Amino acid sequence: MHTRSAYQVDYYLLHTGEVEPITIQRTDDPASSINALKLLRGTTIVTCADCYRQPQVQHERELLFRPELEADASEPAASDG
Repeated sequence: MHTRSAYQVDYYLLHTGEVEPITIQRTDDPASSINALKLLRGTTIVTCADCYRQPQVQHERELLFRPELEADASEPAASDG
């Protein structure tokens, strides 16, 4: 909701999903390329403004945007011995 002097957010709408890195050749300069992420399977996340700030919701959202964090947490810690 927007007014002349303020705004209020009722919910957040986020887009994420499984991606793969790709390289795109530039048409204006064939000698150079652009690295990008191609969206393979999209996920839409809708979170109310109050829930968005909750630690558990933040953690779940972070795992959706950075799934490698979950893999890092499940690996055993390296030992020095």
